[in-house]
Amino acid sequence: MNQAFLETLGYIENELLSKPFMGFVHPDDLESTRALIGEKLLLGVNVLNFENRYRCSDGTYIWLSGSAHPSLERTRMELANDGAAAIEMVRQVKVSGAPYDAAIMDLTIPGGLGGKDAIGELLKIAPALKAIVCSGYLDDPVLANLEQYGFKRMLAKPFGSQSMGKVLHDVLRRDGTGDADA
Repeated sequence: MNQAFLETLGYIENELLSKPFMGFVHPDDLESTRALIGEKLLLGVNVLNFENRYRCSDGTYIWLSGSAHPSLERTRMELANDGAAAIEMVRQVKVSGAPYDAAIMDLTIPGGLGGKDAIGELLKIAPALKAIVCSGYLDDPVLANLEQYGFKRMLAKPFGSQSMGKVLHDVLRRDGTGDADA
């Protein structure tokens, strides 16, 4: 954590780390910040000289300029063995006040709860969760009716990091639906 950033905003490190980053961004800057993250950082591109307004500890906002560099260390990504584990994780983070923005779920999991069966419960817990389904079974009816099942997009297996980054960008930025261009 950048010490100058902490001092300028008037927070201690634990205060900033206990809430989602976007909670400190001015409401009018949310869309451009999501675009920056989706179009650049998720795809591994450094961003130089951007400006945003951030909320200070006293509730006021100030303009800050800076640069951002992709870092998996600062992106919260977690893995669940199956849908049951994902449901429990989503429950836990809902209590903490730092919900997940998106989830990528396998349509079926042999011996476990797949995305097809878990999505309904996940969306009951976290209605704003943007779920992406992935599968190699492209003839499954879920993939032809994504929205009906609660999914925003799909990834056809096998897929690479660029395809995944593009779909995440689209879902987080535009709340898009439909198939990913693999």
